[in-house]
Amino acid sequence: MGRADRESTQNLGPCVVVNGLDGQVSGGVKVPNRFGQPGTAIHFTGRANGTGLDEGVVVPHDTRLSNNSMTELTLVAWVRTSNVAGFDNGIQRLVSKGRSFEYNFSLYLQNGRAAVTAWQFAGADHLIVRQGTSLVADSRWHLLVGVIRNGAFAQLYVDGVLEGEDLTPTGTWNRTGLGDFTSGRYPDIDDWNEPYDGDIDDVRVYRRAFTAQEVASLYASERP
Repeated sequence: MGRADRESTQNLGPCVVVNGLDGQVSGGVKVPNRFGQPGTAIHFTGRANGTGLDEGVVVPHDTRLSNNSMTELTLVAWVRTSNVAGFDNGIQRLVSKGRSFEYNFSLYLQNGRAAVTAWQFAGADHLIVRQGTSLVADSRWHLLVGVIRNGAFAQLYVDGVLEGEDLTPTGTWNRTGLGDFTSGRYPDIDDWNEPYDGDIDDVRVYRRAFTAQEVASLYASERP
């Protein structure tokens, strides 16, 4: 589900490797990716997998994934879905880290449109782009990119185009905490996992802020 890159975290087939840490896929089925290559993307149904948790990828917390020296992030995912409403308040989590009342960051869908949030220590928003302008839930593959710089901005890109930004941070970004890294649902073990219903591939987290030119180049080089 991804390619090796020393500065990023990403999915590699049914297992997930994040900065050298192993994660596991719970539920879901392998499906063709955006190029039609079989078994290289994962489809999640947004339903519980029978263990009390929704389907998704989980990489347990490690200090290499969360520390105060981390001042920038770029979150990347290729997604395809037709589900606009989702299951929990219209939200479908794609790339997230945190746990109850100790949230860190998330790239997600809100009513079928992309969104990105970085949270403060108390759980309030530090930076947030609530919704992009494009309807992503249209059964087509889309590249979603969220860029976060502590105390400065959050930016949201869809298919290489900037669709929203927040330039007015509040408080301090929570870059510590003991929550897991997840894809396809939120880390909470409760009724608020906000699961994703659709295909997902090439999930990455870069520990720096991509420029607009880099995001556009990424889309141009990876689009089907």
